[in-house]
Amino acid sequence: MSSINLENLTMPESTSYVCLFRNCYELESVKLPKNATIIHSLIFDGCYNLKNVDIPDTVTTIGFCAFQDCGIESITLPSSLTTIGEEAFGKCTNLESITIPDSVTIIDEGAFKGCTKLKNITLSSSLTTISKEAFCNCTELESIIIPDSVISIDEAAFKGCTKLKNITLPSSLTTISKEAFCNCTELESIIIPDSVISIDNAAFKGCTKLKNIILPSLLTAIGSEAFSDCTSLESINIPDGVISIWTKAFKNCTSLKSIKIPDSVEDISFYAFKGCKNLKDITIPNSVTLIDLSVFENCESLEHIKLPEKVTEIRNSAFEGCRSLKNITMPDTITAIGEHAFSECTSLEDIKIPESAKDIRCNAFSGCKKLTDITIPNGTLVICDSEFENCESLKQVKLPDSVKKITNCAFSGCRSLKNITLPNALISIGCYAFDECISLESIEIPYGTTDIGHYAFHQCESLKSITLPNSLYYIGAHAFNNCESLGHIKLPDSIDNIYNNTFAGCSSLEYITIPDAVKNIGSYAFSECKSLENLEIPYGVTDIGFMAFYNCKNLKNITIPTSLNYINSYAFSECESLETVTIISDCTSKIIDVRELDLDTMDQWIFLLF
Repeated sequence: MSSINLENLTMPESTSYVCLFRNCYELESVKLPKNATIIHSLIFDGCYNLKNVDIPDTVTTIGFCAFQDCGIESITLPSSLTTIGEEAFGKCTNLESITIPDSVTIIDEGAFKGCTKLKNITLSSSLTTISKEAFCNCTELESIIIPDSVISIDEAAFKGCTKLKNITLPSSLTTISKEAFCNCTELESIIIPDSVISIDNAAFKGCTKLKNIILPSLLTAIGSEAFSDCTSLESINIPDGVISIWTKAFKNCTSLKSIKIPDSVEDISFYAFKGCKNLKDITIPNSVTLIDLSVFENCESLEHIKLPEKVTEIRNSAFEGCRSLKNITMPDTITAIGEHAFSECTSLEDIKIPESAKDIRCNAFSGCKKLTDITIPNGTLVICDSEFENCESLKQVKLPDSVKKITNCAFSGCRSLKNITLPNALISIGCYAFDECISLESIEIPYGTTDIGHYAFHQCESLKSITLPNSLYYIGAHAFNNCESLGHIKLPDSIDNIYNNTFAGCSSLEYITIPDAVKNIGSYAFSECKSLENLEIPYGVTDIGFMAFYNCKNLKNITIPTSLNYINSYAFSECESLETVTIISDCTSKIIDVRELDLDTMDQWIFLLF
């Protein structure tokens, strides 16, 4: 059946006609009854070869999905029509033009959604609402005039209309709803009438060619992602009266160079300007009290900023990656600086942290390569993880007496730091805390410090002296690995274990005092200590690890106890200057001249112990 003529059929208003011709794939044309008032829901749904439909002047309602997925190329809607139901013409991919009669006041949800060839639309002069997704993904639509009667453009109404270049918005409009013009990638400019008081979430998100936009004077809020990813937008003035700029409002507006924020704005939400890499200048009004999460993250061209006098907190990543930021003024009201707040601000030369800011969190200034000096506020208890990591130019750090912990990687990679005075209250130095501080020359660990984490002073190649207190009971693996200038060290009596690689590569180490409490010497603990000449291992040590003293080329004399249970392989390998080994028990000693032994390898003398 390719055609059907229902002209003379009497069709009473009944739900029995729903789906009547659904999925009649061969149907090409239909002439509806003269008395019909309703085209029922789903009646021609899926008739993808249906091209021609004759609708009489008696029809007032087209039900939901009535012509969905049909092959209709053009259709004349009667002047009697008042209602176009949800997705009535959805996915009619051959439909090229449509005129909505003046009798229609509402276009329901998705009425023309997915009509990918629809180029021309004439809207009803009586239209008040363009409902959700009404013209969503009409990818050939280039222009449309919205009549003055329209007061609402609902969610995603024109979303994905990728060829839409021009649109005229009426003076009656009060709201531009969520995603209304999202991903209209050809839209270059738009004038929003003064009647609009709200631009909702993602309204213009992804309008990548939108260069200019004039915001209405009565606007009070800019929704989340409203202009996100508008990569051609160069400038925008936010009108007086706007109170809130919501989440991601201008995120990734990569061409945005300047923006004026009025004094009425109280809230700039997180990610609002993230990724605006060409934004150079911005003035934050005094009404703002919080610099939110990632609000200016990766604004790579931002050079200067002054924070309002009432700001109390700078949250995580607020200015992270602002590579051109040279200075920032902070008010005395700030109490907290969040994680990564100024991380990778590679041009930041100096910053004054107010005394009120006692809560500075992890990575707050990491990667600030030009920062030369810093003073930590009095009352600060913890220098957090990676707080100043890779601040390569940092020469001077003033820590208050209140600091109790310097945590993991706090000053790691601070290659210009020569001296630092550790506070008397210090209890703990974390892992990698001063790793690769290659200019650090001396350090005194205060009494009361109980532990030094692994890699804490790793590759501090200029470190010549260090004082360790008797309160210290733990030194982690690799703690002083490759401290090439360290000449001597006295371990406190409280240390009972020397872990793997603790002093490996300390090529200038001439002598070390190992406390009586030590039970184990780990693998590579003193490997490559090429200046070490004499070694006394106290009675009580039970284990010497793999390659513990490997390549100690100048080691001549060793005192070793009978308490040893195990000496691992290659423990003294490549100790080519070794002359004597003194074996001691709790009351006797035995000296062995290694030079007189006929041994194939240097390690074979070990077996003489047993």
